[in-house]
Amino acid sequence: MNKIKIRGKVRWILAGTAAAAGIGLCIVFWPRSVSEGEKYIKEQEQKPVEELLGTLARKRNAEIKAMNDAGQLNVFDLLDSYAILGDSRAVNFKNVLEPERVMADIGVKITNIDQYIDTLKSMQPQNIYIMYGLNDIQSNLNGLEGGYGKIVKDELNKIKEACPQAKIFIIGILPVQGNEAMNGQIATYNEILRQECEKNGWIYIDTSDLAEEQYYEQDGEHFTAAFYPLLTARMLEAAQ
Repeated sequence: MNKIKIRGKVRWILAGTAAAAGIGLCIVFWPRSVSEGEKYIKEQEQKPVEELLGTLARKRNAEIKAMNDAGQLNVFDLLDSYAILGDSRAVNFKNVLEPERVMADIGVKITNIDQYIDTLKSMQPQNIYIMYGLNDIQSNLNGLEGGYGKIVKDELNKIKEACPQAKIFIIGILPVQGNEAMNGQIATYNEILRQECEKNGWIYIDTSDLAEEQYYEQDGEHFTAAFYPLLTARMLEAAQ
């Protein structure tokens, strides 16, 4: 079955704000009596914005997955003028995207970016997505002089120099199942990444709500094919 590219639907699916969350949740329960509706709205107003957005994100992810599985949407085709740099968690993108735009390999760290600079300079992508993390932690890059923040800044400045017009996105590091010690480090590294994004005008992509057991391979570290449409949708949302 041919997959249909539905840009309008994707933009609608990807739109998410606190206001939209509240409105969307009200629509789900419409119609209802005025008193019940008012009670429901008041209950939603008392909930944290993060909870409402989380509900909307889960609904959006389920819709994207259903459309992709039904052959109604090829979300990968909506990426335009991009490059993805990363480790083994990014390698699977080569199966669904243009392989030359996925500069990822097993065992690499953010300090291996040098090998891709010439390709990036020639390609000049508009959007560059960074997906490193576990090997950085295992190599204790935060324990080096200046810490992980300095390393990230130095490495991504090389990209910025090669592609001055590009937007840079950092995908948050997802946890490893059953490894609390590693996950504690992941939280520390993610906070450093957030801070560097704020300081340097990069965009941090939070994917923590995608860390569901169903999307993990048996090793508890890598992800199944079903994970990548959802991650791609999050990347498109950040690039809007």
